[in-house]
Amino acid sequence: MTVEGATTNRKSIGKHFEGIRKFFQCLAMSVAMFSATSALSQLHVTFAPNAQYSLIAPGGRARFTRELVGLHMHRSELSGNWPDVAFGSWRMVSAYAEWMYVEPSLGNWQFAKLDGYVARATSVGLSITLPLAVTPRWASARPDEPGIYGPGTAAEPADLERWRTYVRTVAARYAGRIHSYEVHNEANTTPFWTGGIPKLVELTRIAREEIRMADPKALVIAPSGVGLDKRISWVRDFLSAGGAQYVDIASYHLYHSPMAPEAMVPRLQEMRTQLAAAGFASMPLWNTEAGYFVETRPDSPQPKWDKSERPYVIDADTAGQYVVRAMLLARVLGIERFYWYAWDSEKLGFLEPGSKARRPAARALERAATILLRSDVKRCDRSAGGLWTCQLVMANGKNARAVWTDPGAAPKVQSVALAGPATVYMFDGEPAQAQAQGSVQADGSVRLIVE
Repeated sequence: MTVEGATTNRKSIGKHFEGIRKFFQCLAMSVAMFSATSALSQLHVTFAPNAQYSLIAPGGRARFTRELVGLHMHRSELSGNWPDVAFGSWRMVSAYAEWMYVEPSLGNWQFAKLDGYVARATSVGLSITLPLAVTPRWASARPDEPGIYGPGTAAEPADLERWRTYVRTVAARYAGRIHSYEVHNEANTTPFWTGGIPKLVELTRIAREEIRMADPKALVIAPSGVGLDKRISWVRDFLSAGGAQYVDIASYHLYHSPMAPEAMVPRLQEMRTQLAAAGFASMPLWNTEAGYFVETRPDSPQPKWDKSERPYVIDADTAGQYVVRAMLLARVLGIERFYWYAWDSEKLGFLEPGSKARRPAARALERAATILLRSDVKRCDRSAGGLWTCQLVMANGKNARAVWTDPGAAPKVQSVALAGPATVYMFDGEPAQAQAQGSVQADGSVRLIVE
């Protein structure tokens, strides 16, 4: 995604990415902002109000695992920044762990920060994903070319042996502790990558060779792409260019704000159709980055919103509603990991700036990670009236329904009949759990009905 505080010339990027503009004082934060706005600037998904969907999970059931709930963190070492939710995966981007930070000059290895991250993650049993990305200027094939992290950072290495050494050193140092490596971030956008697909395939081949030698169990993730529009073909194009033989997992970033999570459905279906037609139907797919620009409370320190960000900002309560809907829909469509960007981000975060008070999205994520753990999503259906119903089997074997209405629903609040007495769980509101009989009123908040 983005990095906060990049020094790339603002106008040169704006010429290529309309509505994209984020450069803050902190480099690690500005990258995420750019990523989100670049993904959203061309997002024009039409979700027909009367559209009906019947989404069946791959194999009939899709497990809600601990690892499905993934997070990013910028400064996890700071007091109050460690998440208090039961997440299972950590993707270390915009956390000062990329190549330019661990080898700022040839042979000058700086592992202190990454060592600390890995030690803490290992102590609590997290699955770690490390993007192998951001070419240091000293190693760049085009050291003066603009890049989101600074000059030269979007280019391929001038000498591929430098890349091989980097991957070998990292993979050997963290063997058995870093579980997956993603070769470059949002490589279908030029602020992040300018080397083209053939060079990226070559880098992925080298990375796989070195990772497999150092740690045969570690997974190799394809370069991520971003943009829920025609850019979704990136996944197919990379795999078809020869990349498939070197990766275990494909990845994409499912940013969709300010649109509701249901906007992902037609695009993910289209992506799956493209992959199947190209012979990659069985390739696992992870969403390695997504999030929402969230309005800050009036009593919190106010971030400096860029005018290009404003159209994508949603209120905190809406973000709380969207979190569980997004994960349920992504999971039934075969997404095996969902990494939220980012727990401690000023603009896309789960905490209020300054006070670090939890936003509704943090509460929703916490409850989802607990209540839905080890449940199986079987299918999700949308009625012509806009009522979504996901069929689940809970960890204890009981059948359940998750219900809500989307923005195209008419009416916005709809009655759902119960077969008998039921326990109803709320993810983003109160009470968290209640008993009901007769019917339940469905709206934009997900209600889990266990009968």
